[in-house]
Amino acid sequence: MLVIATGGTIAGVQDAPGTLGSYRAGTLTAEQIISSVPELSRFATVEAEQFSNVPSTSITTRQWVALSKRINQVLGAEDLAGVVVTHGTDRLEETAFSSISPCAPTSLLSWSARSVPPPASAPTVRSTSWQPFALRRPLRPWARG
Repeated sequence: MLVIATGGTIAGVQDAPGTLGSYRAGTLTAEQIISSVPELSRFATVEAEQFSNVPSTSITTRQWVALSKRINQVLGAEDLAGVVVTHGTDRLEETAFSSISPCAPTSLLSWSARSVPPPASAPTVRSTSWQPFALRRPLRPWARG
C-alpha cells in the first residue's frame, strides 16, 4: 500500500491545545503521519511518498495534474494493493475529482482527510482522523472492480 501525502490539516500541527492560534497545516511528513498510526502495520506493508506538504488551499491545478499522473503510474504496479492519498479538506473534492477522473474504474484509490487539527496533548487523535479504514478499504476483495 502506498500513502501519498499532500499536506493539509491531516499533516497539521497544533502546539496550543484548544486553540487554532498556533496551528500550521502541511507540517508533518508522510512518514510522521504513518508512524502516528502504528496499527496500520497490522493491515499492510505501507510505503510513504511525500507529493507535497502545503495547506490544501495552496494546491494548484498543475499539482492536480502531476498527482493524477503519479497515481496512475503507481496503480499500474503489480505488487501494490492500492493507494491512499492524505489531503486537507478545503480542496479535497477538487483534487480528488481531478485525480480520480482519469483513473481506471478498477483502481484501488482511497482518500483521507481531517477537518480539525489534532490537539498537541492528544496524539492518539490522529489515528481516528484517518482511520485504518482508508488503508483497509482498497485491500478488500469487494472493493475491486
